[in-house]
Amino acid sequence: MNNVINMVDEIQNYVFDFNIKPAMDMASKLIEELILLSTKLNVSSLNKLMGILNLINIALGSKDYLLYNDILQYELKPFLETEGNV
Repeated sequence: MNNVINMVDEIQNYVFDFNIKPAMDMASKLIEELILLSTKLNVSSLNKLMGILNLINIALGSKDYLLYNDILQYELKPFLETEGNV
């Protein structure tokens, strides 16, 4: 789980430096990791993850990279820390 959190940190750093291309490249890898994680979640946790992914999709769809970073920081990271024992 720490590797996923580290990946989130790297993406956030890229976005803050406005290096969008590497941030989006890593975002696709992050999604792959989250899909693998989703197979181990109970229904409640899976629904929460799907909600977070929906928010990420909205932010990226509108190219709002600061919102994307906020979602990573305040939604995804706490979720990963809570579900870290999965």
